Amino acid sequence: MAIRSENVDSESKNRFVVPGKTQHEVLKLLTDDEENTEIIIGQRHITFKIKNYRIISRLIEGTFIEYKSAIPKETKTEVVINTRTIIDAVERMSLLNNDRIQSPVRCIFSDDEIKLSCTSAVGRANDVISVPIIGESVEIGFNNRYLLDALKNADTDEIKLILNGSLTAMIVKPVKGDSYLSIVVSDEVRQMKTEKIKIDSEYIKLQDLLKLGGAVETGGQAKVVIQNGDVTVNGEICTMRGKKMRVGDTAVFDGLEIIVE
Repeated sequence: MAIRSENVDSESKNRFVVPGKTQHEVLKLLTDDEENTEIIIGQRHITFKIKNYRIISRLIEGTFIEYKSAIPKETKTEVVINTRTIIDAVERMSLLNNDRIQSPVRCIFSDDEIKLSCTSAVGRANDVISVPIIGESVEIGFNNRYLLDALKNADTDEIKLILNGSLTAMIVKPVKGDSYLSIVVSDEVRQMKTEKIKIDSEYIKLQDLLKLGGAVETGGQAKVVIQNGDVTVNGEICTMRGKKMRVGDTAVFDGLEIIVE
């Protein structure tokens, strides 16, 4: 997912969702010149005036997805890297993938290096990028196409990569400012199983939630994995087995996401 901010000349504040196909058609008509594009917003339709063309599209009903919940609240690992350098490295890994073969690009952030690797039926590729790394070491995998889309969305020479462990999304943003932001979900999260637990009370304790969700078999096992820091609650490590989990809260352990409803 990519979020981009642009300044517009408008006398009112509007919130609307434009279909992706419409955005692609608009993009085809835009050029590098500085000629303005007029946008007319109605209750159900939107019109783009670009030079001698007009594109009229229906708006998508409802509100845009709540993407902010996917943004890590903490920063455990941070990297500033040349945009072209990492794009080239990921593209080399992507040579082993095609429409039928999709193997994740594994990335290890450690010891001031990013070690990239990809293994598929075609073969194996490895690459190493030397770059200062601030914070903890982390190993994480990404779908190569999603990762490249996020990296190519950047229009700055350098980008900042922000991670909070292997089970949260990676953020791609400019070193300074917030003109764009891309959220790349890790392959671990994409393959994660989800279990929903409905409660009738105000809350349920974390250790009981893990048992009901099938993450552990006994309360003793729940105690151990929680105290070891292996469980995250709403994207953050939680070591309190009595943590009160309310409707909307999420716990993750060993590839299983448990949502309280």
